[in-house]
Amino acid sequence: MDIITAIILGVVQGLTEFLPVSSSGHLVLAEYLFGVDPPGMTFEVVLHLGTLGAVLVYFRKQLARILNDLFRGTSSADGQPSGWKYVLIIILGSVPAGALGLFLKDQIDAAFSSPTAAAIFLLVTGIFLFSTVVKTKIRRPLSLPRGFVIGCAQAAALLPGISRSGATISAAVGLGISPGVAAEFSFILSIPAIFGASVLSLSKAFTEGVPLTTLGIYSLGGLAAGIVGYASLVLLFGMIRQGRFWWFGLYCLTVGVAWLIFLH
Repeated sequence: MDIITAIILGVVQGLTEFLPVSSSGHLVLAEYLFGVDPPGMTFEVVLHLGTLGAVLVYFRKQLARILNDLFRGTSSADGQPSGWKYVLIIILGSVPAGALGLFLKDQIDAAFSSPTAAAIFLLVTGIFLFSTVVKTKIRRPLSLPRGFVIGCAQAAALLPGISRSGATISAAVGLGISPGVAAEFSFILSIPAIFGASVLSLSKAFTEGVPLTTLGIYSLGGLAAGIVGYASLVLLFGMIRQGRFWWFGLYCLTVGVAWLIFLH
């Protein structure tokens, strides 16, 4: 893999990891278009660490607030949970994806070999996103049961074509949580998921013996993923504030239909 290809793949990862359009499907398609198939797990891990860095930087104030709430016992002013309760909601919300990934790994891997399945699941993502058009006047706070339901939506995103951010934000909004709070919780919930996936893959990556030169090229891809990922978060939250989150549904439906027509 050359430097330009690594950077382009990093850009694709940064754009699609946070925008609700399914990063897994887009990254596989981009690798196919450029005729590259990075061996092993190292490149994948580097890209995920890049996007994890983007989340940590973008939400640095919120994460600092959570830590402050934990150690000082302060409470939220907007009626949302804080402190240990917020952390417990994150932990509970992380359980479904962890359990599904652990016990159904082979079935999930098999789904990634089916482009038809990916196209159909992309249509499902589009439907999720369009569901946010329906407005509700009832505003509910985050809670342990709602956090678990949002976590189940995150678990569904282990399938190719299901967007993690699209599924979790749509589920939260459907439960009556305000879009801004839903989006913030969705991405803070992604931190354990991205970190956990990276850690699980690190053991394999360490045994691959990647040359330093190649690792340097991979790192440029990770840097690109982090920079573009941060910009994607800025764009996404801007569209959420403007009530245009559902626009991504048009993209997912268009790509899903086009993919099915192409395949059949």
